[in-house]
Amino acid sequence: MLYRHLEETRRIALRIVKHRDGRVSSDDFARVIDDRTRLVSVAWVSHQNGFRHDMRPLADAAHAHGALFYTDAVQALGMFPANVRAAGVEFMTSGTYKWLLGGFGVAPFFVRRELVDRIRVDRLGALHVEKELGDHRYEIYRTARKFEYATLPFAEIYQLGAALTYLERVGVDRIERHTVALAGELREGLTALGFRVLTPPDNGSSIVSVHLDRNQARAREVLDKNGVQVSFREKGSQLRVSPALFNTRDEIRRFLDHAKSFA
Repeated sequence: MLYRHLEETRRIALRIVKHRDGRVSSDDFARVIDDRTRLVSVAWVSHQNGFRHDMRPLADAAHAHGALFYTDAVQALGMFPANVRAAGVEFMTSGTYKWLLGGFGVAPFFVRRELVDRIRVDRLGALHVEKELGDHRYEIYRTARKFEYATLPFAEIYQLGAALTYLERVGVDRIERHTVALAGELREGLTALGFRVLTPPDNGSSIVSVHLDRNQARAREVLDKNGVQVSFREKGSQLRVSPALFNTRDEIRRFLDHAKSFA
């Protein structure tokens, strides 16, 4: 939506890299990146099917042509250790209401320090003023504080702080091992039941999506009746399952038993 809007209003040339069997490679990106490319943008983990990008090769492809690299990490942070510098990311944003176990109203973001001056603020407020110059003129901070233009949602920030402390205590590396293993078992079971799986094999995230070619109403009925929380997408034609740190192998097996009735 954002890039279509920029295409219409700023006349950017938008190039969309098509997936093949649910995955996109760095070679696929390299074919559409050239010296006119200004920004390469990916979801670190796809919200559609959970595909986890190999980030560094994408960053290298962008940087080879002088482009910057941006990622939406809402489906990544808290699921596995994510190192923005190792990934070669210049910009990153995320919500906190998914794997970070926070609430709504906070959207953390990262800007590489060397690029802070290049990002112009798109709104003005009292709280990012560093100096009053007189005659109703102001100088705003040149650090990351320039983005904090208004009162922050402190309740949500404290909630996020508690969630991050909890995740740190559990260990995000342990969460990755546990949930990705559950997703692998889930994918294998759904494949065995005959579902067309949209998530590629040997994927590094804990999201599994399948096509619901039939029995869409039945799937909702069965899962709602048994208190199973999943995401129905594409007007009910896709089913996305996302095991979290508190889920167990027994729950995956029970889900697969339920899935037999709408396979």
